[in-house]
Amino acid sequence: YWVEQALRRQGFKALSALSNEGAKADSIRKSFNRLIALTQPGDKIVIHYGGHGTQLIDFDGDEKEDHLDEAIVPYDAPSPSNPGRHRSKLFIRDDELGVYLGLLQAAVGKTGHVLVIIDACHSGTLNRGQGRIRTDNYPHQKPSEQKKNKGTSDWFQITPASRTSTNTGTLVMITSSGANEQTREVNDEEHQPVGPLSYFFAKTIEKVEKDERYPW
Repeated sequence: YWVEQALRRQGFKALSALSNEGAKADSIRKSFNRLIALTQPGDKIVIHYGGHGTQLIDFDGDEKEDHLDEAIVPYDAPSPSNPGRHRSKLFIRDDELGVYLGLLQAAVGKTGHVLVIIDACHSGTLNRGQGRIRTDNYPHQKPSEQKKNKGTSDWFQITPASRTSTNTGTLVMITSSGANEQTREVNDEEHQPVGPLSYFFAKTIEKVEKDERYPW
């Protein structure tokens, strides 16, 4: 609700929302494919996810540090008590999400813009494979290195050189937690639980001048 209202105030008209039973894995995948097919060069796209995030055992070997994939949790994904959950296809893993975002970057072209807002636990590297991520003492550092580098930041490259292109649009991702962190809900004005990033993003947009439009 909060993000939808914020985007409407910014002039976005083609809004599509999936919620509860409508946010099953198949529906999310179809929505991504439909969005990619409809996207035109120069488009400005915002993707918002508010829900559960999790970590799953990595089976393709690309997670060299912790051997875990980060993933969003669709409505029909198996619960943590399900012994087969780590091999379930009902999660949207960071690898898959990275492919969708790469295709969207290509579709919007160099004049387009893609903003991704993920309000979920373990969301810090959910665009793995795309661009570079700004990090503060990223967890793959050894404890001795973390202590030595305390208070410093660095960039680490997560895009193979073969996938970079000057014709792709800008991708910005805002997440509510690091890869190994959890996110806790807050209460809005009506004392309803809401994701903190979704809520405060929307409240911040309220302060944007009426004649200013995304991307600012």
